[in-house]
Amino acid sequence: DDRMRALLAPMEVNTGPAAEACDPIQVAAATSMATVLGTDPPIVVIPGARWNTKRWDIDRYIAVVRQLRHARQPVVLIGSPDEKPLCDQIVGAVPDVLNLAGQTNLAEMVAVLARAKLVLGNDSGPLHVAVALNRPIVAIYGPTDPEFVGPYGQLDHVLRHDVPCHPCRRRECDHHSCRQCVTVEMVWDKTRQVSRLR
Repeated sequence: DDRMRALLAPMEVNTGPAAEACDPIQVAAATSMATVLGTDPPIVVIPGARWNTKRWDIDRYIAVVRQLRHARQPVVLIGSPDEKPLCDQIVGAVPDVLNLAGQTNLAEMVAVLARAKLVLGNDSGPLHVAVALNRPIVAIYGPTDPEFVGPYGQLDHVLRHDVPCHPCRRRECDHHSCRQCVTVEMVWDKTRQVSRLR
């Protein structure tokens, strides 16, 4: 990210830490999402990712979402239409969450992320959007290297397991050990720490 920001320096472009949404489409999306989300900033969960090897197990997401709801935290799920079945599994196990997977356009997704108290998810596009919006994140990494494609300025919020084959950057894997060794307890502890839950 530093390399990309450096490209803008000769043009005297402000490369501050947070992106701002201020065009009319984004303002309209923010207004509509404020109505949907209510007043309490939610914890936004992103269980999907384009690569299967980047996806933490859905049963583990269910366990963390259940703990968030026990802690009375509002939870919103986001994802693409293809990722809606993943989010549906979470809702099936923990009904009291808002599932927006496949129901938002890009501007609305940005508006949801901008309102988040915390964003929890895999290495994915929406997670990096949350970082650009300066939202606190907890990121679960697998085959990619957070030092190279990590959440800018929040590397201490990355959870991953060091294995000899990391980073492989593969879309197929027969053991998934880099993700499998990231436990529910590790993610819950980091989530509590970053969001300051008791």
